[in-house]
Amino acid sequence: RTQQSNLKKLLYFINKRQNYLSKSLYMIEQGKYDRNILKNNLIIGKQTMDSIRHKVEDMMITQQKLLKNRQKEYELTMNYTPLLIYLTLITTLILITIAFIKMNRDLVLLKITINTLSVANEASNLAEIVGGFGSWQLNFETNTYTFSDNEYRLLGCEPQSFVASLEAYLNFIHPEDLEYVIENTKSILTDNDLAPFTYRIIRKDGEIRHFRTLGRTVTIASGDKTFIGTTSDVTEEVYAQKFIEDRNRELESNNKELTAFNYIASHDLQEPLRKIETFLSRLVSKDYDNLSKAGQQYVSSIQSSANRMRILIQDLLQFSRTNKAEKVFEEADLNSLLENSKQELAQIIEDKKALIENNEL
Repeated sequence: RTQQSNLKKLLYFINKRQNYLSKSLYMIEQGKYDRNILKNNLIIGKQTMDSIRHKVEDMMITQQKLLKNRQKEYELTMNYTPLLIYLTLITTLILITIAFIKMNRDLVLLKITINTLSVANEASNLAEIVGGFGSWQLNFETNTYTFSDNEYRLLGCEPQSFVASLEAYLNFIHPEDLEYVIENTKSILTDNDLAPFTYRIIRKDGEIRHFRTLGRTVTIASGDKTFIGTTSDVTEEVYAQKFIEDRNRELESNNKELTAFNYIASHDLQEPLRKIETFLSRLVSKDYDNLSKAGQQYVSSIQSSANRMRILIQDLLQFSRTNKAEKVFEEADLNSLLENSKQELAQIIEDKKALIENNEL
């Protein structure tokens, strides 16, 4: 600022010197001038010139002082500069070392993560092959599909043999189930879950298989939403279910026929039994006393057998009327059941001369 002020003053003196010099030269050129005025102008010019010299000297002295101060500052700066450079270099090396260590750790962690993901991916692929299912993904942001390798295999194609898309997958759907599949997959864009449903597909080799698909929407680490679905080959399950249903219908029909047969047979068996019981009753009432003891014993055995046969027919008729297979358990005396069995097999036991021994049951 001092030099700026000196410079303004110097400019003022220079302009003043030039003005008086111009006036003096003009008067001399005219030839007619007042010597006193000319002398006065020359004196003022000389004084002004002296002021210019003094001002220039002052500026030079001031500039030398400034240069000395700046030289000192420069020398001071130069003394600290190597230290600053060394400190900066050391700091940079420390930061680079820290960054390298962190990057190395991140790389190790990344390598471990990649290895884990690779193993998990291979395990998932193996599980899909063993379990007979495939997986697929729909990225809502890009509207692109991704099929797993086994998803292609389920369709009878080589893995990644065509670009995964909904249109490409619909080409494998059975024509009769196409509208059904399209209607069910519409909910993917509005609902978070895709309810499981079964449909038919036609593989690349022409074989018809039954598939079941389900899925749900998940939010990944980046915040994007992705729909993850699975497709299972349930052909054997469908065939087994159909076989069971056919067998159940067949058994139900057989049961109905058996029930009708039992009902009719029970009624038909009661008629000859009634005649046997009628003739026995007449025989007992009229000729029982005329029979020998052996004959009377035979008649008693016939009556007992006829009575058991009636009970058996009634039980069979009652069983044929039972519609539900509800089992009611109750305690029973096994000794009584054994004696009943002996009576039923009495003739065979006598013919074979069998001997049945038993402890108390």
